[in-house]
Amino acid sequence: MATRLRVAAHGTGSGRGDGAVHRTDGLPPWLLPAIGLGLLALILAGLGVRHLLSTEPACTTPVSGLCLAPSWVPFWNEYRAWLGDPEAAGPLEGRVDCVTWRSYRTCRQPDAASSATSLLGDYQVLPLGERAAVAAGVAVQRGTRPEPVVQEYLDRLARDGVNVRFWIGEVLTPPLCIVDGAGGKGSCVVFATHQVLRYPNGATDPSTVHPDLGYGTRRP
Repeated sequence: MATRLRVAAHGTGSGRGDGAVHRTDGLPPWLLPAIGLGLLALILAGLGVRHLLSTEPACTTPVSGLCLAPSWVPFWNEYRAWLGDPEAAGPLEGRVDCVTWRSYRTCRQPDAASSATSLLGDYQVLPLGERAAVAAGVAVQRGTRPEPVVQEYLDRLARDGVNVRFWIGEVLTPPLCIVDGAGGKGSCVVFATHQVLRYPNGATDPSTVHPDLGYGTRRP
């Protein structure tokens, strides 16, 4: 009898004589599952909205399988012969907005205009030529005077309007020459801040000098 009174006191109203509780706090048995389904629907709807908000717009400038940001397009269009195609984009060495090209790594200056621009002053080129010298165990000698053929090549670039300081940088080493076979002339390399210059050993024609850093087939 005590069990029957306790069940009645909880307001089960079940009319059953087995003393089991078939409702919780007077709620109908279908209400809790309905609430659960409603919460699940809200969660899924929120995830869907978040997905829509976070979806990036379609790429308008795909290049070699990479989506090149619109702010980089004028720079690439104007200097593609130097840069080659882009290979990666994103933060690099603590810099936020960078692109690794076939022959260079460049980053937008922090104070660069947010709009697309090809002004070299808005960009910084990383010193890959100097790093290549260090990696090869070649001593960097700042103030090195270029060989005549290299100097004429640099002067010709300057006369053609090329920003030599940006694309080549300072010559850092005397020429390092390798002879190919018996009686062969071989080739020479010179390390500069941003590039490695290669030319035939003994060359006097500046048109035989070319940038050799990277894997690009197009050379300025």
